[in-house]
Amino acid sequence: MDEETTVLFPDEPTFTASRPPPSRTRGFLQDWAVAGITAVAALIVNKIPPFERPFSPTDPTLQHPVLADFVPDWLNVGIAVSVPIAVVGVVEWLRRGRGAEGGWRRVGREMHYAGMVLAVVLVTSMLVTNVVKAWAGRLRPDFLARCAPINNICTGSLHLVLEGRRSFPSGHSSTAFSGMGFLTFWLAQTTRVFGAPAGEGVAWRVMVSLAPLFWATYVAISSSQKAAPEFASTAS
Repeated sequence: MDEETTVLFPDEPTFTASRPPPSRTRGFLQDWAVAGITAVAALIVNKIPPFERPFSPTDPTLQHPVLADFVPDWLNVGIAVSVPIAVVGVVEWLRRGRGAEGGWRRVGREMHYAGMVLAVVLVTSMLVTNVVKAWAGRLRPDFLARCAPINNICTGSLHLVLEGRRSFPSGHSSTAFSGMGFLTFWLAQTTRVFGAPAGEGVAWRVMVSLAPLFWATYVAISSSQKAAPEFASTAS
């Protein structure tokens, strides 16, 4: 039994001429390929016209004006991508790279790992968000301003009208929480929130890990402050 256990569950993987070690480059290419395919799928889904909910031109909940986002798309995406990778780079440099031989290479490798996982998280979130937007077809509170209806037929810009039917869920919120959520989990793992040595503080680890979510929460709330999309959409 012991010999069988040793064969079935070795402490270290055994590589032979017929079973060479896996290629790290090949694994990276596979992961990036998955991220790329998912991103393309998300863009394709975003071109699908959303479900057309009926509306009333006298509905007061749809009569809000079209206002610019408090947090522009470029800033929201930029922070969701750059901040997690930058934090990983700085922390890994302080932990392992500073003064060590090959430190920059080690830090670069960790940043690449983080960037790859973050990319998968963001594009998966984008795909799910776009699918639900098209499926739900929920109207934005500024839909009538976008639609400019005449005899219940929209005469406004087609792009604005279609976007007016994609209120739920909030793309701003999902992007912010995807990026900051990834960083929260990474910080929790790095600071050992669930595995801190006995006698060492845990509260500061929890607070540091949760800190990125404050930005994501601000993005979600700022979207509701202009009444488009409404709070139920940003909170979902």
